[in-house]
Amino acid sequence: MKLDNSTSGILIRTYLFGATLIVIFYAVIFYFGTSLTEDNNSVKRLAIIGDYYLEKHKDIELKSIKINPLLYIYADYSALPEPLQNHISRDWVGSATFHLEQLDVEFNVLAKEVNNDKGKRVMYAVENIDAIELKEEEVVILTVTVFGGGVLLLILASAYIINSARRISKPISELAEKLRDNEDFGFIKVEGNLSDEMVQMEEAMNIYRAKVAAAFDREKSFTRYASHELRTPMMVIKGSTSILNKSTDKKVLKQVGLLRESMEDMESLVQTFLFLARDQVESDTVLVDIKLLEGMVYKLNTLKESNAVEVNITLLAPFELIASHQLFTVALGNLIKNAINCTVGGTVNIFVSNKEIKVIDNGVGLSADPRSNEGFGVGLKIVHDICKKYHWQFSLVNNVNKGCTASILFR
Repeated sequence: MKLDNSTSGILIRTYLFGATLIVIFYAVIFYFGTSLTEDNNSVKRLAIIGDYYLEKHKDIELKSIKINPLLYIYADYSALPEPLQNHISRDWVGSATFHLEQLDVEFNVLAKEVNNDKGKRVMYAVENIDAIELKEEEVVILTVTVFGGGVLLLILASAYIINSARRISKPISELAEKLRDNEDFGFIKVEGNLSDEMVQMEEAMNIYRAKVAAAFDREKSFTRYASHELRTPMMVIKGSTSILNKSTDKKVLKQVGLLRESMEDMESLVQTFLFLARDQVESDTVLVDIKLLEGMVYKLNTLKESNAVEVNITLLAPFELIASHQLFTVALGNLIKNAINCTVGGTVNIFVSNKEIKVIDNGVGLSADPRSNEGFGVGLKIVHDICKKYHWQFSLVNNVNKGCTASILFR
Protein backbone atom coordinates (compact mmCIF):
# COMPACT_ATOMS: atom_id res chain seq x y z
CA MET A 1 0.00 0.00 0.00
CA LYS A 2 1.42 3.33 -1.06
CA LEU A 3 2.04 5.79 1.77
CA ASP A 4 0.05 9.02 1.51
CA ASN A 5 2.68 11.78 1.54
CA SER A 6 0.25 14.62 0.93
CA THR A 7 -0.07 17.45 3.46
CA SER A 8 -3.26 15.93 4.88
CA GLY A 9 -1.69 12.47 5.05
CA ILE A 10 1.34 13.74 6.98
CA LEU A 11 -0.86 15.76 9.37
CA ILE A 12 -3.16 12.78 9.99
CA ARG A 13 -0.28 10.34 10.64
CA THR A 14 1.44 12.81 12.97
CA TYR A 15 -1.76 13.43 14.93
CA LEU A 16 -2.71 9.74 15.22
CA PHE A 17 0.79 8.76 16.35
CA GLY A 18 0.96 11.50 18.98
CA ALA A 19 -2.60 10.99 20.22
CA THR A 20 -2.14 7.21 20.51
CA LEU A 21 1.03 7.68 22.57
CA ILE A 22 -0.78 10.14 24.86
CA VAL A 23 -3.74 7.78 25.43
CA ILE A 24 -1.45 4.83 26.20
CA PHE A 25 0.75 6.97 28.45
CA TYR A 26 -2.16 8.24 30.55
CA ALA A 27 -3.73 4.76 30.75
CA VAL A 28 -0.48 3.42 32.24
CA ILE A 29 -0.19 6.42 34.57
CA PHE A 30 -3.79 5.94 35.68
CA TYR A 31 -3.27 2.24 36.40
CA PHE A 32 -0.15 2.65 38.53
CA GLY A 33 -1.27 5.98 39.96
CA THR A 34 -4.47 4.45 41.32
CA SER A 35 -2.56 1.74 43.17
CA LEU A 36 0.08 4.10 44.54
CA THR A 37 -2.50 6.67 45.62
CA GLU A 38 -4.51 4.06 47.52
CA ASP A 39 -1.41 2.75 49.31
CA ASN A 40 -0.19 6.23 50.25
CA ASN A 41 -3.60 7.30 51.52
CA SER A 42 -3.89 4.15 53.61
CA VAL A 43 -0.46 4.71 55.16
CA LYS A 44 -1.23 8.36 55.93
CA ARG A 45 -4.61 7.50 57.45
CA LEU A 46 -3.07 4.83 59.66
CA ALA A 47 -0.33 7.23 60.74
CA ILE A 48 -3.04 9.55 62.07
CA ILE A 49 -5.60 7.21 63.59
CA GLY A 50 -3.04 4.55 64.56
CA ASP A 51 -0.97 7.05 66.52
CA TYR A 52 -4.11 8.20 68.30
CA TYR A 53 -5.18 4.71 69.35
CA LEU A 54 -1.65 3.67 70.34
CA GLU A 55 -1.46 6.59 72.76
CA LYS A 56 -4.97 5.91 73.98
CA HIS A 57 -4.30 2.24 74.72
CA LYS A 58 -0.65 2.39 75.75
CA ASP A 59 -1.50 0.97 79.17
CA ILE A 60 -3.40 -1.97 77.73
CA GLU A 61 -2.94 -5.24 79.59
CA LEU A 62 -4.39 -7.38 76.83
CA LYS A 63 -2.30 -8.78 74.04
CA SER A 64 -4.52 -7.12 71.44
CA ILE A 65 -7.64 -5.03 71.10
CA LYS A 66 -10.07 -4.70 68.20
CA ILE A 67 -10.79 -1.05 67.46
CA ASN A 68 -13.08 -1.75 64.49
CA PRO A 69 -13.45 -4.51 61.90
CA LEU A 70 -10.31 -3.26 60.15
CA LEU A 71 -8.02 -1.89 62.88
CA TYR A 72 -6.28 -3.86 65.67
CA ILE A 73 -3.87 -2.69 68.36
CA TYR A 74 -1.17 -5.15 69.50
CA ALA A 75 0.62 -4.65 72.80
CA ASP A 76 4.00 -6.04 71.71
CA TYR A 77 5.85 -8.02 69.06
CA SER A 78 4.86 -11.39 70.43
CA ALA A 79 1.19 -10.48 70.11
CA LEU A 80 1.45 -9.95 66.33
CA PRO A 81 0.07 -12.65 64.05
CA GLU A 82 2.82 -15.02 63.00
CA PRO A 83 2.62 -14.12 59.27
CA LEU A 84 3.36 -10.49 60.19
CA GLN A 85 6.23 -11.51 62.45
CA ASN A 86 7.84 -13.14 59.42
CA HIS A 87 7.94 -9.73 57.70
CA ILE A 88 8.81 -7.49 60.65
CA SER A 89 11.90 -7.53 62.86
CA ARG A 90 11.49 -7.11 66.61
CA ASP A 91 13.26 -3.73 66.76
CA TRP A 92 11.57 -2.19 63.68
CA VAL A 93 9.55 1.00 64.12
CA GLY A 94 7.78 3.04 61.46
CA SER A 95 4.93 2.47 59.01
CA ALA A 96 4.71 0.28 55.92
CA THR A 97 2.43 -1.89 53.82
CA PHE A 98 2.92 -5.66 53.82
CA HIS A 99 1.40 -8.21 51.47
CA LEU A 100 1.01 -11.64 53.07
CA GLU A 101 1.24 -14.10 50.22
CA GLN A 102 -0.03 -17.11 52.15
CA LEU A 103 -3.18 -15.22 53.15
CA ASP A 104 -3.32 -13.05 50.01
CA VAL A 105 -4.05 -10.05 52.23
CA GLU A 106 -2.49 -6.58 52.55
CA PHE A 107 -1.93 -4.89 55.93
CA ASN A 108 -0.76 -1.42 56.87
CA VAL A 109 1.38 -1.58 59.99
CA LEU A 110 2.40 1.26 62.29
CA ALA A 111 5.07 0.36 64.87
CA LYS A 112 5.66 2.99 67.58
CA GLU A 113 7.61 3.11 70.80
CA VAL A 114 5.37 4.29 73.65
CA ASN A 115 5.98 5.11 77.31
CA ASN A 116 3.70 3.88 80.08
CA ASP A 117 3.95 3.20 83.79
CA LYS A 118 5.93 0.03 83.13
CA GLY A 119 8.48 1.71 80.86
CA LYS A 120 9.02 1.71 77.13
CA ARG A 121 7.64 -0.80 74.67
CA VAL A 122 6.89 -1.03 70.94
CA MET A 123 3.19 -1.26 70.13
CA TYR A 124 1.61 -1.97 66.77
CA ALA A 125 -1.43 -0.65 64.94
CA VAL A 126 -2.42 -3.05 62.14
CA GLU A 127 -5.12 -2.22 59.58
CA ASN A 128 -6.55 -4.64 57.04
CA ILE A 129 -6.63 -2.47 53.90
CA ASP A 130 -7.42 -5.32 51.54
CA ALA A 131 -11.09 -5.07 52.46
CA ILE A 132 -11.46 -1.43 51.45
CA GLU A 133 -8.98 -1.05 48.57
CA LEU A 134 -9.88 -1.70 44.96
CA LYS A 135 -9.21 -5.23 43.83
CA GLU A 136 -6.74 -5.83 41.01
CA GLU A 137 -9.63 -6.76 38.73
CA GLU A 138 -11.47 -3.55 39.63
CA VAL A 139 -8.39 -1.45 38.87
CA VAL A 140 -8.01 -3.18 35.51
CA ILE A 141 -11.69 -2.65 34.67
CA LEU A 142 -11.48 1.00 35.67
CA THR A 143 -8.30 1.46 33.63
CA VAL A 144 -9.85 -0.22 30.59
CA THR A 145 -12.92 2.00 30.96
CA VAL A 146 -10.79 5.13 31.08
CA PHE A 147 -8.65 3.86 28.19
CA GLY A 148 -11.77 3.03 26.16
CA GLY A 149 -13.11 6.52 26.77
CA GLY A 150 -9.81 7.94 25.60
CA VAL A 151 -9.92 5.80 22.47
CA LEU A 152 -13.47 6.95 21.76
CA LEU A 153 -12.43 10.58 22.13
CA LEU A 154 -9.41 9.83 19.92
CA ILE A 155 -11.69 8.42 17.21
CA LEU A 156 -14.01 11.42 17.34
CA ALA A 157 -11.10 13.86 17.32
CA SER A 158 -9.44 11.89 14.52
CA ALA A 159 -12.54 12.16 12.36
CA TYR A 160 -12.55 15.92 12.87
CA ILE A 161 -8.79 16.25 12.29
CA ILE A 162 -8.89 14.08 9.14
CA ASN A 163 -11.75 16.11 7.71
CA SER A 164 -9.99 19.39 8.55
CA ALA A 165 -6.65 18.20 7.13
CA ARG A 166 -8.27 17.15 3.87
CA ARG A 167 -10.17 20.41 3.67
CA ILE A 168 -6.89 22.31 4.17
CA SER A 169 -4.92 20.28 1.63
CA LYS A 170 -7.63 20.12 -1.05
CA PRO A 171 -6.99 23.67 -2.37
CA ILE A 172 -3.23 22.94 -2.52
CA SER A 173 -3.85 19.77 -4.55
CA GLU A 174 -6.28 21.64 -6.81
CA LEU A 175 -3.74 24.43 -7.33
CA ALA A 176 -1.03 21.88 -8.22
CA GLU A 177 -3.40 20.17 -10.69
CA LYS A 178 -4.30 23.48 -12.35
CA LEU A 179 -0.61 24.40 -12.61
CA ARG A 180 0.13 21.04 -14.23
CA ASP A 181 -2.76 21.19 -16.71
CA ASN A 182 -2.63 24.90 -17.58
CA GLU A 183 0.15 25.28 -20.13
CA ASP A 184 -0.74 28.71 -21.51
CA PHE A 185 0.24 30.60 -18.32
CA GLY A 186 -3.34 31.83 -17.98
CA PHE A 187 -4.96 33.06 -14.76
CA ILE A 188 -5.55 30.31 -12.20
CA LYS A 189 -8.49 30.37 -9.79
CA VAL A 190 -8.97 27.81 -7.02
CA GLU A 191 -12.62 27.41 -6.02
CA GLY A 192 -13.92 27.04 -2.49
CA ASN A 193 -13.44 28.68 0.89
CA LEU A 194 -9.70 29.40 0.97
CA SER A 195 -7.53 30.32 3.92
CA ASP A 196 -5.70 33.66 3.91
CA GLU A 197 -2.39 31.89 3.25
CA MET A 198 -3.90 30.01 0.30
CA VAL A 199 -5.26 33.24 -1.20
CA GLN A 200 -1.80 34.82 -0.90
CA MET A 201 -0.21 31.76 -2.54
CA GLU A 202 -2.71 31.86 -5.40
CA GLU A 203 -2.13 35.57 -6.00
CA ALA A 204 1.67 35.20 -5.86
CA MET A 205 1.52 32.22 -8.25
CA ASN A 206 -0.56 34.17 -10.78
CA ILE A 207 1.80 37.15 -10.58
CA TYR A 208 4.79 34.87 -11.10
CA ARG A 209 3.12 33.07 -14.03
CA ALA A 210 2.31 36.41 -15.63
CA LYS A 211 5.97 37.44 -15.38
CA VAL A 212 7.13 34.12 -16.86
CA ALA A 213 4.60 34.39 -19.70
CA ALA A 214 5.75 37.94 -20.44
CA ALA A 215 9.38 36.81 -20.48
CA PHE A 216 8.55 33.97 -22.89
CA ASP A 217 6.64 36.35 -25.15
CA ARG A 218 9.55 38.78 -25.18
CA GLU A 219 11.98 35.96 -26.01
CA LYS A 220 9.80 34.61 -28.82
CA SER A 221 9.16 38.08 -30.21
CA PHE A 222 12.85 38.92 -30.18
CA THR A 223 13.71 35.64 -31.91
CA ARG A 224 11.08 36.16 -34.61
CA TYR A 225 11.92 39.82 -35.19
CA ALA A 226 15.68 39.25 -35.17
CA SER A 227 15.37 36.29 -37.53
CA HIS A 228 13.14 38.16 -39.96
CA GLU A 229 15.31 41.28 -39.86
CA LEU A 230 18.41 39.21 -40.60
CA ARG A 231 16.89 37.78 -43.75
CA THR A 232 17.08 41.06 -45.68
CA PRO A 233 20.83 41.69 -45.24
CA MET A 234 21.46 37.97 -45.84
CA MET A 235 19.63 38.17 -49.17
CA VAL A 236 21.75 41.19 -50.11
CA ILE A 237 24.97 39.37 -49.17
CA LYS A 238 23.80 36.27 -51.03
CA GLY A 239 23.11 38.31 -54.16
CA SER A 240 26.52 39.98 -53.93
CA THR A 241 28.12 36.56 -53.53
CA SER A 242 26.48 35.36 -56.73
CA ILE A 243 27.96 38.32 -58.60
CA LEU A 244 31.42 37.83 -57.08
CA ASN A 245 31.26 34.16 -58.03
CA LYS A 246 31.66 35.18 -61.68
CA SER A 247 35.17 36.42 -60.96
CA THR A 248 38.14 34.50 -62.39
CA ASP A 249 40.46 35.44 -59.53
CA LYS A 250 41.15 32.30 -57.46
CA LYS A 251 41.68 34.27 -54.25
CA VAL A 252 38.35 36.00 -54.72
CA LEU A 253 36.63 32.70 -55.47
CA LYS A 254 38.12 31.14 -52.33
CA GLN A 255 36.79 33.98 -50.18
CA VAL A 256 33.45 33.77 -51.96
CA GLY A 257 33.31 30.07 -51.08
CA LEU A 258 33.98 30.81 -47.41
CA LEU A 259 31.41 33.59 -47.51
CA ARG A 260 28.83 31.24 -49.06
CA GLU A 261 29.45 28.62 -46.35
CA SER A 262 29.05 31.26 -43.65
CA MET A 263 25.82 32.45 -45.28
CA GLU A 264 24.47 28.91 -45.33
CA ASP A 265 25.35 28.51 -41.65
CA MET A 266 23.64 31.79 -40.83
CA GLU A 267 20.52 30.84 -42.80
CA SER A 268 20.43 27.51 -40.98
CA LEU A 269 20.85 29.26 -37.64
CA VAL A 270 18.07 31.76 -38.38
CA GLN A 271 15.77 28.96 -39.49
CA THR A 272 16.60 27.03 -36.32
CA PHE A 273 15.74 30.03 -34.15
CA LEU A 274 12.40 30.35 -35.92
CA PHE A 275 11.63 26.66 -35.39
CA LEU A 276 12.54 26.87 -31.70
CA ALA A 277 10.39 29.97 -31.22
CA ARG A 278 7.26 28.11 -32.36
CA ASP A 279 5.01 26.44 -29.80
CA GLN A 280 4.19 23.46 -31.98
CA VAL A 281 6.72 20.70 -32.55
CA GLU A 282 7.80 20.00 -36.12
CA SER A 283 7.05 16.32 -36.79
CA ASP A 284 8.51 15.69 -40.23
CA THR A 285 10.37 12.47 -40.96
CA VAL A 286 14.15 12.45 -41.33
CA LEU A 287 15.89 9.59 -43.11
CA VAL A 288 19.12 9.06 -41.20
CA ASP A 289 21.53 7.23 -43.50
CA ILE A 290 25.26 7.23 -44.22
CA LYS A 291 24.80 9.77 -47.02
CA LEU A 292 23.28 12.31 -44.62
CA LEU A 293 26.00 11.76 -42.01
CA GLU A 294 28.88 11.97 -44.49
CA GLY A 295 27.39 15.13 -45.97
CA MET A 296 27.30 16.77 -42.54
CA VAL A 297 30.94 15.86 -41.90
CA TYR A 298 31.92 17.07 -45.39
CA LYS A 299 30.58 20.56 -44.59
CA LEU A 300 33.10 20.71 -41.73
CA ASN A 301 36.10 19.71 -43.89
CA THR A 302 37.80 23.09 -43.48
CA LEU A 303 37.67 22.89 -39.66
CA LYS A 304 38.55 19.19 -39.72
CA GLU A 305 41.66 19.75 -41.86
CA SER A 306 42.66 22.80 -39.83
CA ASN A 307 42.67 20.73 -36.62
CA ALA A 308 44.07 17.60 -38.31
CA VAL A 309 41.18 15.53 -36.96
CA GLU A 310 40.12 12.11 -38.21
CA VAL A 311 36.35 11.55 -38.17
CA ASN A 312 34.90 8.02 -38.14
CA ILE A 313 31.20 7.30 -38.69
CA THR A 314 29.45 4.14 -37.50
CA LEU A 315 25.77 3.71 -38.46
CA LEU A 316 24.15 0.50 -37.25
CA ALA A 317 21.37 0.74 -39.84
CA PRO A 318 19.49 3.50 -41.68
CA PHE A 319 16.31 4.59 -39.89
CA GLU A 320 13.59 7.20 -39.98
CA LEU A 321 13.26 9.70 -37.14
CA ILE A 322 10.17 11.80 -36.47
CA ALA A 323 11.68 15.27 -36.25
CA SER A 324 12.37 18.38 -38.28
CA HIS A 325 15.18 17.74 -40.76
CA GLN A 326 16.48 21.23 -40.05
CA LEU A 327 16.60 20.81 -36.26
CA PHE A 328 18.06 17.28 -36.38
CA THR A 329 20.92 18.26 -38.68
CA VAL A 330 21.64 21.38 -36.63
CA ALA A 331 21.76 19.37 -33.39
CA LEU A 332 24.03 16.64 -34.74
CA GLY A 333 26.11 19.13 -36.75
CA ASN A 334 26.77 21.22 -33.63
CA LEU A 335 27.89 18.14 -31.71
CA ILE A 336 30.31 17.12 -34.47
CA LYS A 337 31.55 20.69 -34.88
CA ASN A 338 32.11 21.04 -31.14
CA ALA A 339 34.04 17.74 -31.02
CA ILE A 340 36.29 18.71 -33.96
CA ASN A 341 36.82 22.21 -32.60
CA CYS A 342 38.00 20.82 -29.24
CA THR A 343 40.30 18.16 -30.72
CA VAL A 344 43.72 18.75 -32.29
CA GLY A 345 45.47 15.90 -34.08
CA GLY A 346 43.00 13.43 -32.61
CA THR A 347 39.96 11.38 -33.50
CA VAL A 348 36.22 11.97 -33.41
CA ASN A 349 34.03 8.85 -33.48
CA ILE A 350 30.34 9.14 -34.35
CA PHE A 351 28.03 6.25 -33.40
CA VAL A 352 24.43 6.44 -34.64
CA SER A 353 21.48 4.09 -34.05
CA ASN A 354 17.72 4.44 -33.93
CA LYS A 355 17.97 4.77 -30.13
CA GLU A 356 20.82 7.22 -29.62
CA ILE A 357 23.69 9.24 -31.01
CA LYS A 358 27.16 9.37 -29.45
CA VAL A 359 29.93 11.75 -30.54
CA ILE A 360 33.19 10.80 -28.79
CA ASP A 361 36.40 12.81 -29.04
CA ASN A 362 39.82 12.65 -27.40
CA GLY A 363 40.25 16.40 -27.17
CA VAL A 364 40.59 18.82 -24.27
CA GLY A 365 37.49 17.61 -22.42
CA LEU A 366 35.08 19.67 -20.35
CA SER A 367 37.64 20.88 -17.79
CA ALA A 368 39.66 22.91 -20.31
CA ASP A 369 38.82 25.77 -22.66
CA PRO A 370 38.14 24.98 -26.33
CA ARG A 371 40.47 26.30 -29.00
CA SER A 372 38.17 28.96 -30.35
CA ASN A 373 35.13 30.99 -29.47
CA GLU A 374 32.81 28.25 -30.73
CA GLY A 375 33.55 25.74 -27.98
CA PHE A 376 30.98 24.80 -25.37
CA GLY A 377 28.73 27.87 -25.72
CA VAL A 378 25.83 28.75 -28.01
CA GLY A 379 26.13 25.64 -30.20
CA LEU A 380 25.54 23.23 -27.32
CA LYS A 381 22.83 25.48 -25.89
CA ILE A 382 20.99 25.15 -29.20
CA VAL A 383 21.43 21.36 -29.03
CA HIS A 384 19.99 21.41 -25.51
CA ASP A 385 16.95 23.45 -26.63
CA ILE A 386 16.29 21.18 -29.62
CA CYS A 387 16.47 18.07 -27.41
CA LYS A 388 14.15 19.69 -24.89
CA LYS A 389 11.63 20.46 -27.64
CA TYR A 390 11.53 16.81 -28.77
CA HIS A 391 11.90 15.36 -25.25
CA TRP A 392 15.25 13.81 -26.11
CA GLN A 393 17.85 13.31 -23.40
CA PHE A 394 21.08 15.25 -23.98
CA SER A 395 24.24 14.67 -21.95
CA LEU A 396 27.87 15.76 -22.13
CA VAL A 397 30.42 13.99 -19.92
CA ASN A 398 34.19 13.64 -19.68
CA ASN A 399 35.77 10.40 -20.83
CA VAL A 400 37.84 8.35 -18.40
CA ASN A 401 41.13 9.02 -20.16
CA LYS A 402 40.77 12.01 -22.45
CA GLY A 403 38.15 14.05 -24.23
CA CYS A 404 34.40 13.91 -23.74
CA THR A 405 31.27 12.16 -25.02
CA ALA A 406 28.15 13.97 -26.21
CA SER A 407 25.00 11.83 -26.31
CA ILE A 408 21.44 12.26 -27.53
CA LEU A 409 19.02 9.58 -26.39
CA PHE A 410 15.82 9.42 -28.46
CA ARG A 411 12.56 8.76 -26.58
